Amino acid sequence: MKRLIVVGPVPPVRGGIARHTYHLSNAASKIIKTELLCPKRVFPRLLYPGGNQFVNSTDASYEFDQELSVRRGSWWQVLKDLIRLKGPREDVGILLVWWTWVLAPVSLAVGIIAKLRGMKVTLYCHNVVPHDVIWLGEVVTKFTLKRFQRFIVQSTLEQQLLTELQQFSKIKIVRHPTYAPIVEYPKRPKTESKRPNFLFFGLIRPYKGVGKLIDIIPQLSDLDVNLTIAGEAWDKKIDTELRVLDETYSRFSYVPGFASEELKSKLFRDADALILPYERATGSGVLADAIGFNRPVIVSDVIETGQDFLEGRDGITVNLQTHHETALTGAIRQFVGRFSEFDCAWTVTTHLPTWSQCAEEAVSSFDE
Repeated sequence: MKRLIVVGPVPPVRGGIARHTYHLSNAASKIIKTELLCPKRVFPRLLYPGGNQFVNSTDASYEFDQELSVRRGSWWQVLKDLIRLKGPREDVGILLVWWTWVLAPVSLAVGIIAKLRGMKVTLYCHNVVPHDVIWLGEVVTKFTLKRFQRFIVQSTLEQQLLTELQQFSKIKIVRHPTYAPIVEYPKRPKTESKRPNFLFFGLIRPYKGVGKLIDIIPQLSDLDVNLTIAGEAWDKKIDTELRVLDETYSRFSYVPGFASEELKSKLFRDADALILPYERATGSGVLADAIGFNRPVIVSDVIETGQDFLEGRDGITVNLQTHHETALTGAIRQFVGRFSEFDCAWTVTTHLPTWSQCAEEAVSSFDE
């Protein structure tokens, strides 16, 4: 293969998927001729329950490497660009970013175009199946994925999910590289009198277990810790409940809305640990952020933390399937009791790929 075409969102489209595609495309452009076809808007306004789909203008800019050809347009324009591609088709590989069943029509169209033109396609799966499960999403997901043969996933659990749908023969596992902080802030000094700050960060959706954190908020004083929940809540009821709790409990803070890179850097700077109480997940971009910021995690065991994770140094894993309040408060007490032992969190990450290695794995997926 001599030419790679990446189809997926990049900034100023907001979110972890766009950021991942940006880093991956830049890295790929250094090893192969790479073209990026990205939608100006990922979702129609009627299908997007959140606020603005784009990062704030005050965010740190994302610059593309000179070797990378970038073309933006509507999804229809992206498909037309694929139809009009020039050059030997057998030399072209299409890396299609997949994470939601809502984009199944676009993904199926890309697959049809590639098949008609004799081009190979690899699906880069951030989520194999929908996190917030509804029957339609599962049906559409299964139908769509069965139309492809090459896949990249980010964990063995995702590989298992994909294999359960169909016995695919070409599934490659590529771990999520870490994100380096875009804005550097010095870490707050740790003192014996300092009360530990815990942070939940990211889009607030049911599968992420925010309800479990809400249940323990009244106990924060007894635990002698602070908790911040920062993110955009698509459910207005949850958003209202968090705002009321913010006004009621002095140890709890709610930072609503999508966080800019600058705000995220400040939140991570002030946090002593990240809490990821997910109910259904197999990988997490927030975990990659925690690793990049060297912050320990209290993480549910449904998230695959990888070979580099060492219990008691990088964080604490917890089973939240039953008695989640007891499990969460127990993990928090354990963290507080061993506060200083987590200073070296994520200082050893020998098994995590760089973005260059991630791109190399993506390119090599077309040769298998």
